[in-house]
Amino acid sequence: MKTLDAVLAEAAGIGAPVPGHQCRVGRKTLKVAFDRLIARQEELVVAAKDSFAVLHSRIQEITADIPRYGALAVYDMARAVGDHFNTRPRDVYLHTGTLHGARALDWKTQGGILEIRDIPSRVRSKLKPYQWEDFLCIYKDELKTCIRPKER
Repeated sequence: MKTLDAVLAEAAGIGAPVPGHQCRVGRKTLKVAFDRLIARQEELVVAAKDSFAVLHSRIQEITADIPRYGALAVYDMARAVGDHFNTRPRDVYLHTGTLHGARALDWKTQGGILEIRDIPSRVRSKLKPYQWEDFLCIYKDELKTCIRPKER
């Protein structure tokens, strides 16, 4: 099993290629975030043992003033740490891509989150929250051409 240090390093692209969709963030920014998170990893352990929501918030607080380290970078880091501790999101966390996908379907979002209960019941259980995040982001452009659902 990997150590938390190794999980943080991999998610930040330390000693490895920068994760594909983090290339706009940049290696220097990822290193700044990594240094902060590694210095406060005990807080991450406590947060991850509580819930994904607490972990995500903690990472967001620790990295909030780092320029270019935005919602997607925070989510990806929280997912990496959460996976390490088997802590999964219960709702869909929104960044630019997922937000566009959710808006294309007229789904209600609030505070950077799409609550699972706000996904129409006919499809809600088809995917897990992290899979909904992937789906909404990957297919955001295709979803814009879909007929908007009339029933929630």
